[in-house]
Amino acid sequence: MNLQLLKRLDEEGLKTFDSKVNFDKWMNTSWEFLNDRKPKDCLENEKGIKRITNILIQIRHGIFA
Repeated sequence: MNLQLLKRLDEEGLKTFDSKVNFDKWMNTSWEFLNDRKPKDCLENEKGIKRITNILIQIRHGIFA
């Protein structure tokens, strides 16, 4: 797994949710837009990591609702 991508994911999560606790809670919650999967379950490959990172950026900018 690409450690740089995971580091960026973590940085984006902290920017979006302002705390590790809130970010972890979001990562461990099933979401309909992920077909009832948890974001952490989408981190199996580079494509999934990038997808979750992009969703975090969209949430922070009010694009993803």
